[in-house]
Amino acid sequence: MTIELAHQMLVSAGLHAEMNEPDCMSIAGKLEIVGDRGIELSQDACVLFCEEGRWQVNFPGKGILAYEVTGTLDELVPLILSVYDDYRRRGGKFGEAFGRVESDSERYLVGRTPARV
Repeated sequence: MTIELAHQMLVSAGLHAEMNEPDCMSIAGKLEIVGDRGIELSQDACVLFCEEGRWQVNFPGKGILAYEVTGTLDELVPLILSVYDDYRRRGGKFGEAFGRVESDSERYLVGRTPARV
C-alpha cells in the first residue's frame, strides 16, 4: 500500500487526513474551528508517519503517554480505521478506543507518567 492509497482510504472512511510531509499524515475524526482565525483543533487526533523507513502510528494514551505502533501501511491503516470505528460507536475518550481495539495495548505505551516528569 502507498501513502496516497492510505490517505484515500482514511478520507473515504470519513476521517480528516492531512499530509504534513510526504511521509507524515495527521488524522482526526472531527475538527473544531476555534477563534476568529479559524484554528482547527481535534480531540481525536493521531499521526501516521515514516521514520527511518518504518511506518508508525501514534494514538494518545492517558495523560502524556502515547500508544506507538510500528508496522506496514497494510497493517496500520486497518488498525486506525478500527480505532476510529470503535470511538464513533462507543464514545468515551479517544485515548481509550485503542485499548478497546488492541487487547495487549499496554505494550505499546510510551512516555513518562506525570509522577515521573
